[in-house]
Amino acid sequence: MQEDERLPLRQQLRNWKEELIRSGKRNSSILTYRKVVLSFIKFHFDRIGKEYGIRSKWGPGISPIFDVLKQEEVKAMVKKARTPLYKAVIGFLAQTGQRTGVLRGITWKRIDEERVKAYGIASIPMELKDKKGVTTREGDFYQFVIGKDTMILLHDWTQTEKRKAQGTFVFGLSERQLHRIVAEAAKKAGVQEDSRGMPGRILYKVHPDSFPTYWNDRVRDSGMDRLQSKYMMGRDVSSEPRNRGLFQTDRLVLAYRKSEPMLDVF
Repeated sequence: MQEDERLPLRQQLRNWKEELIRSGKRNSSILTYRKVVLSFIKFHFDRIGKEYGIRSKWGPGISPIFDVLKQEEVKAMVKKARTPLYKAVIGFLAQTGQRTGVLRGITWKRIDEERVKAYGIASIPMELKDKKGVTTREGDFYQFVIGKDTMILLHDWTQTEKRKAQGTFVFGLSERQLHRIVAEAAKKAGVQEDSRGMPGRILYKVHPDSFPTYWNDRVRDSGMDRLQSKYMMGRDVSSEPRNRGLFQTDRLVLAYRKSEPMLDVF
């Protein structure tokens, strides 16, 4: 595409996106290309951002790109995490694929312990709020599997029994605390940024939002249906009635069992 340098970067990207659509590229590829460009501009904002019409470092629609973790790196992070709580945090993120809003908002009264013992399944309602009452997640009701290693780690934490009795937050952490826990564990485990991925891609330090990608890659590699993996991650899954059976508890657990060895954190 011939760029018009007089146009702001966002307009250039819109034009580029339209051209990619006309060329037959997949939507996922188009979004990836766009994120790479925006992340690069954000990263170098002080030097070139203003020249290309970006108004702020964290403007709307700019999503950071995180490195793809390996299973041995996740295991090393759990091993090096400083406390049982920190180990459980990393285990939860890695074995459930849930985003930080679920981790900060989930309470023990939302988890049916008997159901977890029988199936490993926990259910999430439409809305979750953190300890300050701020909504951390909105969306459809869905189910996810809590990994067996995560439950072991949670019960190693001395506060868990008290929190279970009260039905209060499983973790009770702020977003800042959560980021610090993950960053500290990654540093102690020697998990470093490297050149994995697309050439020229800006790779960020290990981050709580690295784990949904890690989880999705693991379960998809094991053969789980993509609709099941999306549903268990809390994504909107609009499917034909014939696909609804995929989301029944026994079908979800059966599909997840194939993935479990690839998600172990010990």
